[in-house]
Amino acid sequence: PTPSMQLPSILIPVRTEPKQLDCAEAIEADEQSPVINQAMATLVLEFVYRLLQGTLTWMGAYIDLEAGTLQTIPAEPAIIARMCGVKVDTLYWAFKCSKGPYYSLQGRR
Repeated sequence: PTPSMQLPSILIPVRTEPKQLDCAEAIEADEQSPVINQAMATLVLEFVYRLLQGTLTWMGAYIDLEAGTLQTIPAEPAIIARMCGVKVDTLYWAFKCSKGPYYSLQGRR
């Protein structure tokens, strides 16, 4: 599912602060880890690598540098159905993707 289906709150407009800190300022103010950008870049590269290899089984990931954890969200029918608010049996299994089968909602291709 699209990011907005996985986390509908991202569509809610965020009240903007008068001035947001850039990365360097956030690091200086100790509001951001000095390695978060590298960690996110590494995670994105892993997603792309697995996608190109045809082995990507995640549809999202959450990283917490403070706790030292990475939580991936599996792209499994039960999870996709729950996020879309449908029953698993309403998902449509298709083999039209060049990298293998995928799920979609019936009648919504």
